[in-house]
Amino acid sequence: MVSLRNIAVTALLFWGTADAAFYGKNSPVVSLDKKNFKEEILDSRNAAVVAFVAPWCGHCQNLKPSYAKLAESLKGIVKVAAIDCDEEANKRTCGEYGVQGFPTIKIFKPSKKKGKPIVEGEKFWFKGCSRCGADESVHYVDYMGERTAKAISDQITKRIPDHVKRLTDTTFEEFLANKNESAKAILFTNKAKPSPLWKSLAIDFIDVIQFAQVPNSEKAVVEKFGVEKFPTIVMLPGGKKEGVVYEGELKKQQLFDFFKEFQEPKEDPWAAVGTEEESTPSSSSSSKTAATSSSSSVAPKPTEEAKPEIPIFSGVDVLYAACLEKKTKTCIINIADTPSDGLVKAYATLESRPPPHPFQVWRVYKDDALAKIMTTMLELDDTKPQLIAISHRGWYRKFTGDIESSKSIMTWLDEIKMGEGTKVPLPQDMIDIYDRQPGPEPEAEASKEETKEGKKTEEKETDEKKTEKVAEKAEEVKEKVEEKVKFKDEL
Repeated sequence: MVSLRNIAVTALLFWGTADAAFYGKNSPVVSLDKKNFKEEILDSRNAAVVAFVAPWCGHCQNLKPSYAKLAESLKGIVKVAAIDCDEEANKRTCGEYGVQGFPTIKIFKPSKKKGKPIVEGEKFWFKGCSRCGADESVHYVDYMGERTAKAISDQITKRIPDHVKRLTDTTFEEFLANKNESAKAILFTNKAKPSPLWKSLAIDFIDVIQFAQVPNSEKAVVEKFGVEKFPTIVMLPGGKKEGVVYEGELKKQQLFDFFKEFQEPKEDPWAAVGTEEESTPSSSSSSKTAATSSSSSVAPKPTEEAKPEIPIFSGVDVLYAACLEKKTKTCIINIADTPSDGLVKAYATLESRPPPHPFQVWRVYKDDALAKIMTTMLELDDTKPQLIAISHRGWYRKFTGDIESSKSIMTWLDEIKMGEGTKVPLPQDMIDIYDRQPGPEPEAEASKEETKEGKKTEEKETDEKKTEKVAEKAEEVKEKVEEKVKFKDEL
């Protein structure tokens, strides 16, 4: 019998292999290997998406044009990269991130420490996962959305760190007075949130130019600067230097070159990282500015201890594996694009307690298909952030208190821990969506004569079957939910 791998390799001969890398030198996709992975991804202060691929993989070849289109559309805004896991030198790197099938897509978001990004696909532990094929398993939450340029773009651009100040009529004067000698870039716009382009520029010039945004609803500031059209970009070089209005195209390279005329980006964006309050004058001119702004010296505020990041997951299969398999901990799920301060503090409190912990806390983005399913079937209010407890015993409980209050959240969690309060059975429709029966028994152990190559082929074929299974289940989920409600957006 001819193996799938042999067919795939034969097909590659017809596709051509002029470039050694999966994506060629002229591709907008950054080609990674074990040598540049740290510099390009781990040490970056911006978000990145990485596709773990293999040249013999048909699904990887199908993804190739969409992924290149994604890289071209986000060029200079976020890093779109790929690593060939079939290369012997790269296999260890791919293994470190739990790659078992191709293509695997992971999103990297910088944390507060250099070289320690948050990997959406980070491993989490749970026991008795029949779908993971192990009693004690490490499961990786990978990107589970559609593999189109738009779908991936929507997810990765949300993860771009936001260093843009939101200004109003009441806060604008304070912003101008603070660090008067430093350069400031102000965008007047009719949009409420900073664009991925503006956020990426704030990262490029972090600590050397302060980036801000003023909505057109702030009439006093708009009139003060005489802004008549939106968007308008005003550059304030600092001190008594006259402001400059940007007249060029709203494209990354042109904007980058414009701001570079005023300030050079830092060679190491992680150097001297600190809060604004901790900023220390580094020159005689800045020292004079500090001296004239206040008659007495002000001691810098102590550095706040970094709070733990709430992990993110996506996908119905992950929900069931993490929360509804037997002996899993009660899941506390927050449906929101950004967690509230109260929830972050409550999560930090839970993490500081000695184990064992009775809960596992997760966050799901509002536009994720899983969030829509939960909102519909659990009859949640989609106009505000939600916090829900889900147990593998088949019940759930909504949080109805003040989500900005860590005390209120902790009281609710303690009630759940003590078995107090009303628990609502999970809807049978939601349980029926996913087949929770254990997977098929593993095949008999291969004979000693079986080659290692044959084993790899079987593993890859199994991975493809698992991927197809997940896709089938996702389609079932979609059909089930559409019977209850019609969503404007596709799941």
